[in-house]
Amino acid sequence: MQGDKDFLIPLVGTQELYTKLIESGVPAVNVILPWTEDLFDLLLPQLSPPAQSALYDVDRFLAILLNKD
Repeated sequence: MQGDKDFLIPLVGTQELYTKLIESGVPAVNVILPWTEDLFDLLLPQLSPPAQSALYDVDRFLAILLNKD
């Protein structure tokens, strides 16, 4: 999960990691949040729409993994 305006981590690095995880058979989801910079969830996540979306996406991903069987 990464913002498309992240100034610390290149978006291509996240995409490469996602591809390698999938190729290795590791469950993974690549979520790119539009108009979002690095550290979007650090300050006041309860007021940040991208942070709220991130919490929801992580919750859903973990639920899917737990209920996979």
